[in-house]
Amino acid sequence: MATDPTTLRRNVRAKLSVPVVLTGTDRNGKPFRISAESRDFSRTGLGVVLESDILAHGAVVTVTNAPKFRAIATVQWLRPDPATGGVAVGLRFMEAKTSFGLKIAAGLLLFFAFVSQISFAGSRDIVRAGPTTTVSQTINSPNGGGEQDEDQRSWIEQAIAKSQEAKANPRRAIVNIKLSKDTYRVGDTVAVSGYRVSNPSNTSQNIELKTWMSGPGVAPIAVGNVGADGLYVLSPGMDQEYGPLDLLPVSSNMAGGQGAVNARILDPVTGEVVGESLNSFTLATSAGNSSRAFQNQAPQVSIDSQIANTSFRSGDTVSMAAFRILNHAASAATVEAKVWLEAPGLNPIPVFSLGADGSLVLTPGSDMALQPLESFKVTENLPTGNYVLKSRVLDPVTGEVFHESASSFEIR
Repeated sequence: MATDPTTLRRNVRAKLSVPVVLTGTDRNGKPFRISAESRDFSRTGLGVVLESDILAHGAVVTVTNAPKFRAIATVQWLRPDPATGGVAVGLRFMEAKTSFGLKIAAGLLLFFAFVSQISFAGSRDIVRAGPTTTVSQTINSPNGGGEQDEDQRSWIEQAIAKSQEAKANPRRAIVNIKLSKDTYRVGDTVAVSGYRVSNPSNTSQNIELKTWMSGPGVAPIAVGNVGADGLYVLSPGMDQEYGPLDLLPVSSNMAGGQGAVNARILDPVTGEVVGESLNSFTLATSAGNSSRAFQNQAPQVSIDSQIANTSFRSGDTVSMAAFRILNHAASAATVEAKVWLEAPGLNPIPVFSLGADGSLVLTPGSDMALQPLESFKVTENLPTGNYVLKSRVLDPVTGEVFHESASSFEIR
């Protein structure tokens, strides 16, 4: 049965041949460092070819292509590589750090790999790979099980102290995409003539940058998504051009109609839109307009967030009575969730972030219980006043807000 391209959330593979270095421990327990060549990649893994058979299934290795890429990965599979006489290895990322330029280039390669299979509303089946988080799982706070730091301060005291040290950081980052043409015909290539990211302020900016493309009959496809972990920083005065970039050769079997190449900068803590660049184009092909138009209908999701009490004093414990994300629709919803705490006179304090990689999928009619806020005790180190725990559920591809909520409480 053909997959409906209007509802796809995908994790496809693309060919990529670059030199990499693997380090780790071999199957005999001896440390090694070996050069290899990558074969292909996806958002969650990398295929490489080794000259010798030294790895074991499940082994943990570090993969680097300095200074652009570093990842910790596990060995998922091994098999002989007839073309080279070596060993083909499938690696799954556990943790990865990549330069922004490489992430954009990689995202475009993955996008091309995907659209070359579906040809804008084609009918070839696409297999969705990668893990998903479903309602059968309860997600605990990323802050851990309530353990304190070496200085014996609770996580909230450490977060507030860090926020007090930081200066107010108004978001002023800019993204600007320019397309090479307004209309593309058979034989043309949809291309970006310019992709500029800049920070006009005199302070560094932590941002989340989402880039996506859509076409006739096709839901928005993620081209690049960086910074959801809060680790992508624009230096003061940074102004970088990443274009030109070729995206999609136009063939005669493609359906005609409107497409777009868009980008959006978000605050990585709150999901607030800082800047965006929206750019439409027309595919003028002999195949005519797509008979299947993509309907961009927001999922029917909501957040139920409740703090255990409305007022707390010194010695009391602040905790959540409930935090649930509900999907009221009869179809699955792929979402990104952000939770943060606003304290008196401080910058937003990150509490919880999940799903920017498309891994948070709500099944139809689901009710997902989460524990995003780790309980904490009220001490004299906490500012008195009104606190607000805020939440947003977003589209992980475009950053569109599906639902948001706020739960207030007072510390006296």
